[in-house]
Amino acid sequence: MTGLLEPWEEMAQKYRNGEITREEYDQWRYRYPRSEAERNEAARRAVKEK
Repeated sequence: MTGLLEPWEEMAQKYRNGEITREEYDQWRYRYPRSEAERNEAARRAVKEK
């Protein structure tokens, strides 16, 4: 269960730190878990390209 909460905490922390806007945070929340899957796929592609 902890693994499911980590993305939420990470994004909430980014919002609290001012790294993302409320609109960006809301868009992420509305699209989760699809947004998380897309982010993970982008990270995998970046690793492959190195």
